[in-house]
Amino acid sequence: MTENQVRDRARELDELQEAVRKHGGAREDQPELEAEQQLLQSEFQQLLMPLSQRRGKLEAAKAVHQFYRDLADELLWIDERMPLAMSQEHGNNLQTVQMLLKKNQVSICLSVVLLA
Repeated sequence: MTENQVRDRARELDELQEAVRKHGGAREDQPELEAEQQLLQSEFQQLLMPLSQRRGKLEAAKAVHQFYRDLADELLWIDERMPLAMSQEHGNNLQTVQMLLKKNQVSICLSVVLLA
């Protein structure tokens, strides 16, 4: 049962309760109507608690799965950058060294931005 369905049923239950109040006053079976309406209200309230608990469990499971997904993404990112970080290449001329320094600096800046 979806939350939208529960809201729709709650609205219908409120409308039923209002109808019993409006039209039931003149009827001789008013106490029976009120008793049935209260029983229905009670059963509906009993339905809400398990639904609320289920929502909490689903949200907790979502948070755990999201954490593991984010962790996997971070590990993949580290694996992609590890070869550059562990590289023993230091360049053979000024231009190559400057290029490697720039790559290293960009990599460090990206790391800082992503960690922030």
